[in-house]
Amino acid sequence: MICRARRRRYWTFCAVLLILILFAFSLHTPTNEKLRNIFCNDAVDPDPPAAEQSSFVLDTSGTYRIFPDVFSAHAPPPAPAVLTLLTHTSLNNLRYVPRLVERWTAGMAVAVFVPPGLLGEIREVLDGMRRCYPLVAEYVTFHVVSPGVGEKGGLGRRGKGELRGCNGSLPLRYWELVISGQWASQNYNLDHPYPNNLLRNVARRFTLSQFYLTIDVDMLPSGDLYTDFLAFLSPFNYTLATPPLDHQVFVLPAFELRRPDTTPAHKPQLLTQMHQLQARPFYFEMCWKCQQPTDYRRWETAPTEGKMAVAYDVEWRDPWEPFVIVHRSAPWFDERFKQYGFNRISHACELFVAGYKFSVLDTAFVMHLGFKTSDNFHQTKTEELNQNRRLFAIFKEELRMKYPDSTRKCE
Repeated sequence: MICRARRRRYWTFCAVLLILILFAFSLHTPTNEKLRNIFCNDAVDPDPPAAEQSSFVLDTSGTYRIFPDVFSAHAPPPAPAVLTLLTHTSLNNLRYVPRLVERWTAGMAVAVFVPPGLLGEIREVLDGMRRCYPLVAEYVTFHVVSPGVGEKGGLGRRGKGELRGCNGSLPLRYWELVISGQWASQNYNLDHPYPNNLLRNVARRFTLSQFYLTIDVDMLPSGDLYTDFLAFLSPFNYTLATPPLDHQVFVLPAFELRRPDTTPAHKPQLLTQMHQLQARPFYFEMCWKCQQPTDYRRWETAPTEGKMAVAYDVEWRDPWEPFVIVHRSAPWFDERFKQYGFNRISHACELFVAGYKFSVLDTAFVMHLGFKTSDNFHQTKTEELNQNRRLFAIFKEELRMKYPDSTRKCE
């Protein structure tokens, strides 16, 4: 019996040893490189295979490819972040990103819309931008969205050579592509519909944060907005699971600047520019009723300095489309709206029907770089506006079914 027990232990030991030897050998075979990366600290692959770099998920419609986290920020805030700035851009407007992060200096997520034929260039350009302007690498996470599920080709491999040079905060390769005409088209003047609401949602979907501020890439927030809003929140102890009291969203009055090179950081500077006619309310010429409910005169008389606070509340009415800071529990943008018209109004409308209160902050604001005028827009603007107006009518009827107990209507 004793010999039999010893033989059993011996063969058990041999079997275990054989398994360990085979496991160690498998870690060094090419087919198990990923497994070795998990168990061995010395396995670092800074440039994964092209197939992995081109991995994507589809949007809910199944027509857009989403490449998340093409580049992640080097210094992401603790998860979850308190407030994250979200924005979206075409290739041409990427030039605004460095200026935006310079003003914000905190966590940002940027969703970049790339036509399928130009996917091969985007990784090199984004990598160059991060190397030309270190603040971009520190704070910005990039996601890429591209139409055409059946399209061939994915994201290009990151360039391994030396950066050929920078022109300002952008790599030379970016300017070469713009000057050549390949990247010169504006957001709404592309061969494919610009899915602004999908891009906004993509930036949010892959960002864990308590609050989000979504603005366009050619806008700037007021100076110190990030730190001032954190100080404003501190007494309330908001969490991921606890939305603001009374379903509150925080409105940032929006303005346009005549000269993009003179960007006021604080409210007194902005008011001075307004009195000098160098700044005016957003969409003042194009759609005054879209911003009028903000009540700019009342905001001007609210405190200009001191700790951020709510100045007053405003009840939403059609077609107000304010720029707001929302809690992560807020509704998403409706991704059916593309191109020009009703993409932000529809979101504000749903916030209202869902019971949210619109509270205007007293010292915070956002600015568009340049006056909005009729000659700024593309030729198909009116056609797109009419199409989205019909969609908006359907959307409002859908809200009645989505919120059957709500007494509020988008009217």
